[in-house]
Amino acid sequence: MSSPFKFIEPVNKINGVGLGSLATIEFPPKKRIATVMLEATATKSAQATLLLTVPTIADVIGLMQFKVAGNPQRTRLASELFGAQGLNALCDAQNGGTVVYAQAGNGNLSVVPVLIGSAADTAQKALLNLNTITTAVFELPIVFAENFRKEYAFSEVMALITGFNDPNDVFGIGVVTLECAMPATANTTAVGLKCSYEYDETVAPVGATVYLSKEYRNAVQYAAAGDIEVATQLVNRDSLQRVALLTTSDRITKVVVKQGSRILRQLTDVQNQGFLAKSDYNLGALVANRFDIEFDLNDDPTSAPALSPNVPLSIVATLATANDATKNIIVLSSYYGPKD
Repeated sequence: MSSPFKFIEPVNKINGVGLGSLATIEFPPKKRIATVMLEATATKSAQATLLLTVPTIADVIGLMQFKVAGNPQRTRLASELFGAQGLNALCDAQNGGTVVYAQAGNGNLSVVPVLIGSAADTAQKALLNLNTITTAVFELPIVFAENFRKEYAFSEVMALITGFNDPNDVFGIGVVTLECAMPATANTTAVGLKCSYEYDETVAPVGATVYLSKEYRNAVQYAAAGDIEVATQLVNRDSLQRVALLTTSDRITKVVVKQGSRILRQLTDVQNQGFLAKSDYNLGALVANRFDIEFDLNDDPTSAPALSPNVPLSIVATLATANDATKNIIVLSSYYGPKD
């Protein structure tokens, strides 16, 4: 089916790009955004003899925050979203992002992008010259209209509307921005950031509520292995789409999710992966240190569990070990609901 999102253009309002800076991208009003594509470039200096220089996503972008009128709507580390085992790839491997490598004088490298972390990516790294300055150009999709939904009408409804049908511009949702922390990592000598976006010019009726898929990021500390409650910082509203529990290396072997007294999930990690496979999730994106709990299991995002302050949510994760130096479970949650 053809897409109504027929325009793709660069975003020109980008400020603060540089090593150790906070880059801010400002999107034009009165659009309906399907996808935002970040072009992130990192150059790393030559390493010691017999060592490869391979820039990574974390060398150019750290924490990302999508904001509307200054209020965060999505918060993620770039390394959590992109790559063959990132959260984007769990729903669709094609959304993990692509990379092209370049080295002066190395004509063996392809100019055709390859999926980050794929076999083709590994093959390109094998062609890199040792002890050589290397530049990597990453194309990183931030998806609103979710292409992996099988019914296009539901994919389309996920797009972010940034304005109202108001010729006097009295009503608006506020300025839409994406903030990207650009770290100063070791041996990184230069970074760059560009942005393009796919959109149409659909606007909302004045007074309508703007919905989107929102992403939160919280941390829960633990001291020992065993059962850990990780839902204490989650919001009890909107439709809960998914929760990913991420550790440094300690393995979560079981999760029990309750809404009040009702059990929503009670699964070991192996059982959970079996259900994800049955539901067409990409098992190649699963990692041992992340437990992915999916509630948005059909095309309609509103069919995911509706949360309420009157019926609190509990998520108890069972840790098999507590060997990580930084004993934190990062709780990555997604909700479908009105903008914050």
